[in-house]
Amino acid sequence: MLYTVYYIFALMQNVLFLFLVRKACNYAFTKNKLLFGLAALCCAVPQMIFLFPSTRIPPPVRPIMILAFMLMKAGCYAVIFRKIKLSMLYISVLSFVMNANYTNLMHLFTDDQMPLNIAACIAESAVTGLILLYISRENRAAEVAHCLTLIPGRLYVMILIFLFFFAFFAFTTVIPELNPIARMLIIPVVLIISYIIARFLRISAEEKEHKRISELLEVQLENQVAYYQKINDIYAEFRAFQHDFRNHLLCLRGLLAENEVQRACEYMDQIESISLAQKKTYDTGNIIVDALLNEKNEKALQDHAQIGFTGYVPTAGITSADLCTIFANALDNAIEACAKDSSGELKQISVHSDFQQGYFCLKIANPVFEHVEIRNGNQVKTSKKDPHLHGFGVANIVKTAKKYSGDAVLSSDDKQFILEVNLWLNPEIL
Repeated sequence: MLYTVYYIFALMQNVLFLFLVRKACNYAFTKNKLLFGLAALCCAVPQMIFLFPSTRIPPPVRPIMILAFMLMKAGCYAVIFRKIKLSMLYISVLSFVMNANYTNLMHLFTDDQMPLNIAACIAESAVTGLILLYISRENRAAEVAHCLTLIPGRLYVMILIFLFFFAFFAFTTVIPELNPIARMLIIPVVLIISYIIARFLRISAEEKEHKRISELLEVQLENQVAYYQKINDIYAEFRAFQHDFRNHLLCLRGLLAENEVQRACEYMDQIESISLAQKKTYDTGNIIVDALLNEKNEKALQDHAQIGFTGYVPTAGITSADLCTIFANALDNAIEACAKDSSGELKQISVHSDFQQGYFCLKIANPVFEHVEIRNGNQVKTSKKDPHLHGFGVANIVKTAKKYSGDAVLSSDDKQFILEVNLWLNPEIL
């Protein structure tokens, strides 16, 4: 009767483990319910081997039997998840080692073999169920599956070795005769734990860095799209001007052909007045920056701010995309800072650009209405609730400046925030 009870608990524990593997690894069960049922029943059979007294099984035969049952369990997993992969064998070995760990821990409470194994199954089922409930309720299954793909294969092996050492260590601690072996295992277990923790920390740091870089690239891509859109707008304006210019020439020719000189002169005055009305607010020397400043100024006016420009922006030595990255990010940050003022008064954002002997210097200043913390001269501590999604504007400017052997320096007091960018332009870029 106890064997039946133990098998039922072992089956329950294995089914929970199957659902956990499916969630954590993003695997899918076989659609054949009969195959699933038979394979699940077979998964619980190998645990029955631990019920046999070691005296009844010759020592050379016992590891062979364990290996055979592990392979059988791996085959069951391959049927259930419809995958013939090395990971099925790994999951099989992992389940054996985990079961041995729980069994050894139960030795602390009882030495009776059958209640001990049943208690181990219940404990493992409870922990597995809680983990499964946590990743299901918090919708963390996709995140867990992604993290598992980042772990290198050798670390999986180290985890398995650690669990095996831990199982053996726990087994030796409950048997007085094996205590000397337990003391010998302390150092290897501690070293393996330290290695695994260090590797996990490194993987976590690498994942965070990759995420930061991908978000930086995403922001740069948005700036590139904005840059090409500005070029399209400029070409569209030029085509419209070309079309109107031809029509104006036709009208002038007609008037002159009719000897209507006075009317022709009046018509030319009208054209000039239209041209002056359509003239852009900014004249930096670079049409891309002109278009960008006009666009950002319209955005700034919505927050009661105005962009003033002095100086000259070169057209060679730096790509238009990089210019767009620097100006767009800097102005967006300045406008965002001005938007924090609710007084309704007009704020001034000053932009000064200079180019001399290959050096391009840009200075952008804007008023501030809260304390700004600057770190390392070019990092701003964001005040937003989700800092991991922000702070890329300055980072993009710094990254672009480094491409031109330059730097970006930030400074701030209680009234003003200043960004200074200094670049050495590449004469090969036209």
